[in-house]
Amino acid sequence: MKLIAVVHESRRYTYREFEQRVNQLASSLFEARTQEDPYEVFLSKGSSDPLPDLVANEEEPISMNYTSGTTGRTKGVVYCHRGAYLNALKELIESGVNADSVYLWTLPMFHCSWCFT
Repeated sequence: MKLIAVVHESRRYTYREFEQRVNQLASSLFEARTQEDPYEVFLSKGSSDPLPDLVANEEEPISMNYTSGTTGRTKGVVYCHRGAYLNALKELIESGVNADSVYLWTLPMFHCSWCFT
């Protein structure tokens, strides 16, 4: 008994022929993608070495945020690396984020400065 795979009305293959054809297509697609894809070329130039720590002091400023608050008078607030890191951790804990979480961002980022980013 011969098993037949019907791919299209005009194409009939045995399963062995079909498997060989699929393998040929997969290998040619893989070769084309890895040889010509700029993203794959970019990734191949990467390194698995850890990134250097560029922040000498965690109290160094990371941003300066301006707000008019409730008074209408402009105020500037300096945000430091430690504050940004701790706020990010707090948000993760408060929100109960885990590896399976999906978050839909709906707040315009320029409105919230570092509060939720």
